[in-house]
Amino acid sequence: MHLPERRCEADTSLFRASEPVTGRLWAFRIPNSEFRIGRWGGHSPLSRGPGGPMISDMQRFLAAVSVVVVVLLAAPAWSAEVVRMRVDDTIQPASRQFIERVLEEAAARDAGLVVMELDTPGGLLDTTRDITSAIIGSPVPVVVYVAPSGARAASAGFFILIAADVAVMAPGTNTGAAHPVGGQGENLPEDVRDKATNDAAAMIRSLAEQRGRNSETAERAVRESISLTADEALAEKLIDFIAKDLDDLLAQLDGYELRRGDGETRTLELEDAVVVELEASFAERLLSVLA
Repeated sequence: MHLPERRCEADTSLFRASEPVTGRLWAFRIPNSEFRIGRWGGHSPLSRGPGGPMISDMQRFLAAVSVVVVVLLAAPAWSAEVVRMRVDDTIQPASRQFIERVLEEAAARDAGLVVMELDTPGGLLDTTRDITSAIIGSPVPVVVYVAPSGARAASAGFFILIAADVAVMAPGTNTGAAHPVGGQGENLPEDVRDKATNDAAAMIRSLAEQRGRNSETAERAVRESISLTADEALAEKLIDFIAKDLDDLLAQLDGYELRRGDGETRTLELEDAVVVELEASFAERLLSVLA
């Protein structure tokens, strides 16, 4: 079988591989000497220059391994990539578009993790449903981190927090208060209110149960509009832990075992992780202003 021609360029104090490598013939150069390796187990000898001495199969093998080691040592070390985004806005079509785009790009980059830093007073329930579906369906695990201190994940933000693979809050933040209201914050007519409340309560129960969180307290945040501090949310098993900043968050996530929406368990490996921040586009920012 003929293999396509490949060229290996490696320059070290011991070896220099610069000749085209075709088929199964490998060639490399040691200073002042040239060696050629024929097919493994074949009859083409390894010789030191024209008419040089015959060299055993084992010597040929060790020489080939040495070349591979040199090339591997020259390759850059792989580091996990963490995609970071900041959602500091109401939950509406512009924020949905931004979040969905970042999740798609993270998957395309084969990132190890997405961190969504969240600070929102709430927003549209239909848009929230789209966002939670995107989080659960993301091939890349999603951490929702309510931060910095003073931030909140209220109303629609509570649903997004509960939907996360890992839910985290910074000290001095709060979440909950997820009872449905009108578009301007007004109370809904009784018949509409009951219907919307029951729908939202079922949605939050489903999300909490899927993520192994306290569905009873989560439902109270919808029906009774209770709000919780970071410590209270942790005590009620609505979040996984508290982190003071991004560095603390990543340190606690390294080696963390999480359960995905499909039941798969995955251990995060974030040592020496590279953090890449993706921001909203001009069009997404403009749409947010107009929303």
